[in-house]
Amino acid sequence: MIYLKRIGLALFVSLSFTANGQEGIYLKLHAGGGVTNTYNDQSTTPVIYNSAKQAAVNIGFIKGNWHLETGIEYIETGYKMENASLYIYSNFNILSSGGTTGVSNPVGDVNLRFKHILVPVALGYNFKSGKHWALIPMVGTGLSYNLNPTIIVDAGNGGEKVTNTYYQTNQVRLSVWATARLAAEYNITDNLAVFLQPQANMIVSKLVEKYRTDSKNFALTATVGVRFLLKKTPAKHLPKWEDEHPSS
Repeated sequence: MIYLKRIGLALFVSLSFTANGQEGIYLKLHAGGGVTNTYNDQSTTPVIYNSAKQAAVNIGFIKGNWHLETGIEYIETGYKMENASLYIYSNFNILSSGGTTGVSNPVGDVNLRFKHILVPVALGYNFKSGKHWALIPMVGTGLSYNLNPTIIVDAGNGGEKVTNTYYQTNQVRLSVWATARLAAEYNITDNLAVFLQPQANMIVSKLVEKYRTDSKNFALTATVGVRFLLKKTPAKHLPKWEDEHPSS
C-alpha cells in the first residue's frame, strides 16, 4: 500500500508540476531571412516570391516549461511582379530611358518591399530533449507599424527606385499579424543558449486600403541567435515523501 501511495504521488507530481523547471526573465537576440509573398485575389498580374529579412530583440518570461514572449522586431515583406502595368506609379520621368515617355500604359517588372516594426506576443512550451537540447513551439499575434515601402521598377533600364504616392497614401500604417515559431535550442549553460528559429509571420488585417483590399503579406524565415537568462528564480522542489512520513 505504501508503494502504491508513492507511485501515485510521483505520477501526480509529474503531471501537475515541473519540479526542476526554470523561472526567470530572458533576452533573445536573433536575425535572419527567408522568402516572402502576398495573398492577393484582386491582382490580375501574377506575383512571385521575394526575399525577406528579419531582426529581433525579444524579452520573455519562463515559468516551468512555459514561455511568454514579446519584444520588437523588424521584418521586410513583399513580392515581385513581371510585365506589370505601371500606370499606378506616378514618377515616370525616372523611367524615360526605358522608353516609357509618351506610352499610355507602360509595363515592366516591379519589386515591392514593405517594411514593418512588429511587436509580437507569443506563448510557447519547452519540450526538453536530453541535458542540452530543447524544442520550443510558439504561437501568437502581433501589431506592426508599417514604414514607407521601397519600390524598384524596371521598365527596360535596369531598375530604379521610384517614389510611389499610391502606396504611401493607401498603405495602412497599423496591421495585425499572426505568428508561429519553432525554436531549436542548445543550452550551453543554465543561463546561455543558442538557437535556430524557423517561423511564419502573416498579416491578417488590411495592408493596402484601395483596390488590393485582400492583400495580406506573409514571410517564411529562419533566424539564428542567442538567449540570455537575465534573472533566474530557483525552482521550487516539492518535499520528499520521507520528510513528511518519517515512519513509513
